[in-house]
This record gives sequence, C-alpha cells and structure tokens, in this order.
Amino acid sequence: TVLGSAGVTPLSIDGATFSLFAGAAAAALIVGACALVAERAQTRDLALLGGLAGRLPRLSWLLVLAAIGVLGLPLTGTFVGELMVFFGAFKIAAIGAFAVAAGLLIAGAAVAWMLQRVLFGAPNPDAPSASDAPLTETWALAVLAGSLIYLGVVPGGPKLAGIPFLDPGVINVVNATVADLASTYAPPSPPVPGAGG
Repeated sequence: TVLGSAGVTPLSIDGATFSLFAGAAAAALIVGACALVAERAQTRDLALLGGLAGRLPRLSWLLVLAAIGVLGLPLTGTFVGELMVFFGAFKIAAIGAFAVAAGLLIAGAAVAWMLQRVLFGAPNPDAPSASDAPLTETWALAVLAGSLIYLGVVPGGPKLAGIPFLDPGVINVVNATVADLASTYAPPSPPVPGAGG
C-alpha cells in the first residue's frame, strides 16, 4: 500500500486501494484459520503441532489458501493488487519495488516453513488429539476464501458475451473512485512533434 501510494501513478494508486480490500480478506482468513486450527488442535505451541493435514483436512486447505492469499500468489485478489502496484510504481520507485519483492520472498519462506511444520511435518506423539472443524464453524472462512479467489479470478466482474452482469467488478469501482485523485499526480502527456503553432 505504501509502495503504491509512493508510486503516485493512477495504476499504482488503484493497486494500493484494491490491495487494501483484498489484503483485508486475506488477513481475516489467515487469522481466522490459525485461530480455528489452534482451537481444534487444542494447542498453540508450534513444538506440539505437526502433521495436522491428515487430521484436519478442511482446516488445512483453508490455512494453505490463506497463506497463498497473504503472499499474493496468482488466482487470489492480493495478486491482482500487488501486480498493479508493482507495475504502477516500478518506474518511479524501483528500489522500493525491489525491497518489497525481497520482503515477499522472505515472507514466502517463513510461511512455507510454518505450513510444512504445522500441516505436513511429522506428528508429535505428545500433542493433544485434534479433530477437524465442522462446516458450521468453517462457513465464514469459506466465504472469505471464496471472495479472495473471486477477486483474483474476475476482478473486473463477471461478463456474459462481453457485457458485465450481476457485479460491476471491484477493480472498476476502485478505478472510478481513484481516477480523480490520481489524475492530479499523473505526469503530463509529452508534446506531439509538429502539433505546435
């Protein structure tokens, strides 16, 4: 968001705004999934957690999807926002774009380590028994996961024969509201040769 605002191009500001919306869904999903995993596994101790994917398959999928969303990988709404920010801000703030990319690589390594240890590592024999959450407990997380994927797959809204229907698309709503704000920061158009009087 800071990089998109610093880029002061219409694309980077659109991306920062879209990223706030999609990032909120991803953050809520990962916090909710982690809290539910901790409750169902009956511990928050990483030393005791391990090998939960076999015992908590539904929650494991939600946690993996949340991690993918937080990192901004393709098919998630955060990917769309991050892509817009990087392309919009790269020309003006290239060093900042590389710093954010390096931070994403470090975050990706940390998330991969956490997922491997909690979900796919060897089960700890001292860990309390764990049971998967029923649909009544996971429906809110499933709605967040669905919205995160929806924002990544159709950010411009669904179209039938090229005509939008049901939803104008979050990116179109963001673009319409941010265009006036960003226009004051847009660089002037270069003069056309031979068009002067």
